[in-house]
Amino acid sequence: MLMNHSALYAQRAFSPGEQLDYKAYYHLGFLWIPAATIQLSVLPNEDNRLLTLQATGKSYKRYDAFFKVRERYVSTVDKQTLSPLLATREAVEGSYQVNDRTTFHLDSGMIDYHIIRNSGDNSIGQEQIKGSCFDILTAAYYFRTYDFSKMHVGNQYVINTFTDGKVYPITIQYLGNEMCADRNKTEYNCAKFEISTIKGKVFNGKDKILMWVTNDSAKIPIRATSKILVGEVDVILDGVKGTR
Repeated sequence: MLMNHSALYAQRAFSPGEQLDYKAYYHLGFLWIPAATIQLSVLPNEDNRLLTLQATGKSYKRYDAFFKVRERYVSTVDKQTLSPLLATREAVEGSYQVNDRTTFHLDSGMIDYHIIRNSGDNSIGQEQIKGSCFDILTAAYYFRTYDFSKMHVGNQYVINTFTDGKVYPITIQYLGNEMCADRNKTEYNCAKFEISTIKGKVFNGKDKILMWVTNDSAKIPIRATSKILVGEVDVILDGVKGTR
């Protein structure tokens, strides 16, 4: 079920100036070890018809010798529909490095991708798509425009995402409402979701992400937890600026 783009603007849960900060914890034995920081930002664009979305992730320096992470996603999107025009990713994950530039041609439904990996296994090409499709960052913001009040337990929603040169349908299932606390122990009434994952260097493709998102006009993700290939991670909201 995909939401009609024309209805999005009136339901926008965020605007330029919003910044969400998170702490990521890694499950090691009986301990949850703080491992990284994540920041999500909504930025103005010099073209007032557009928005810039940005996500950055950085492992703590004391863990860099174990597994260094530096991630930066930037997406340029249509302000009214959130349809992506350009999505870039620069990432270091341990010994793996990648630079990804994806251009979405909305009129023709064509996607151009240019993915350069330090392994030399590069991907450059085009993909013809039908219907709506988002990069992974824009998909997360797009879901925040959904009307949670109309959801019933068990409802499933599919958002087509383009990542790593391919289209992947992401399935999101509504599990009901539940209280959830941020890192400062502030509790929020949240909608709880189970989200499918994409098989790759982080997920095995079978495990799910559990996510709690506030049941208010801002629809802020408070917490996300999931098993990964090398353990388990827990991401918790640490600070908020510029929310509606």
